[in-house]
Amino acid sequence: MHALDHTDLHYLHYLRKTKSLHSLGRLAASPDTEIPSIVASQSSGYGGGLAYEYRRRGLSIWIGTRRPWDGDPDRHVTWTQVRRHVSRYATSEFIDTFRATDSKWCRAMAGDQTPGVLHRRTDAQRQTVAELETLLRLLAAPIWDAATTIEDEPQQLDLFA
Repeated sequence: MHALDHTDLHYLHYLRKTKSLHSLGRLAASPDTEIPSIVASQSSGYGGGLAYEYRRRGLSIWIGTRRPWDGDPDRHVTWTQVRRHVSRYATSEFIDTFRATDSKWCRAMAGDQTPGVLHRRTDAQRQTVAELETLLRLLAAPIWDAATTIEDEPQQLDLFA
């Protein structure tokens, strides 16, 4: 398996349900940094018809009312699958642009830090953060959108038609 294909359509769906596009963009731009960070965070949750846990080997999903303590996951997305998907769709142009924009977002979020002074963002700063967040989502979306990345189901050719 080289990347996620038509049989794995639900994997992209679950990745997008459990992580924001900003987080997925970071994952695509820096998988060697983000995967260990995600695993270390022990991120998990449930609601909306699924439970999930990010684990050492990938994302485990329990569907419906099943929970991790009920047994093995219903679905599992391995980090190898994610890395293959990212290596196929995250171009160097995307990586450079995403990292530069994310760096601007981080600086905008932090704002000017004066020791001993509580920082409050101005309306203009909040607007800048919102604009950068929108741009980050737009940059990441094509990489994690099934319509642009999932390979179509192979078509059977009818040689006798």
